[in-house]
Amino acid sequence: MNAKLKEYITKEQVTMYLCIVGLFKFLDYKSKQRFDKQKIGELRTLYIQGSNPSISKQITDIASPYASKLVIEHLNLSKRSQYQVEQDKDFITLTSNNGTYIIVDLMQCNCAFMKQYLLPCKHIFYCRRLNNVELFLPSMIHNRWLSAENDTLNDLMPLHNSPVYLTDIHNIEKAAKKK
Repeated sequence: MNAKLKEYITKEQVTMYLCIVGLFKFLDYKSKQRFDKQKIGELRTLYIQGSNPSISKQITDIASPYASKLVIEHLNLSKRSQYQVEQDKDFITLTSNNGTYIIVDLMQCNCAFMKQYLLPCKHIFYCRRLNNVELFLPSMIHNRWLSAENDTLNDLMPLHNSPVYLTDIHNIEKAAKKK
């Protein structure tokens, strides 16, 4: 690598400006490489910490690295969580010392994490595990978090990712509070 740099710098046509610009581009490239290696290492650590490798692989295959990390963390948190559960025809209510959460269709929750990130939270995973249904479905990842190579999944996403459905959960929250 040093030889390549020396070769480039010693060329007669190269100005000081081009050398500096080239050096900054090189440093930027190297820092991105380190960042990518760090993110991959973090995801591997999450695999080892106890999440189901096949589910983790499904998540990382379709979601961005950041979204994958968040979802896998919540999947792992759901195993350690404990709630008082009330099941109704339309929704499930989870109560803990930290608050009360309403889960609709085992896909939507009224918690701050779900509202902010539009990703499945520990409450959803807890309820899915409780009801013995498949823990993860690709449609649980909102379109904004799909990795670039999975943009074709946008057409396969069901209605629950639409803004209309997201307002439905707000209406169900209001109905639950009235009971």
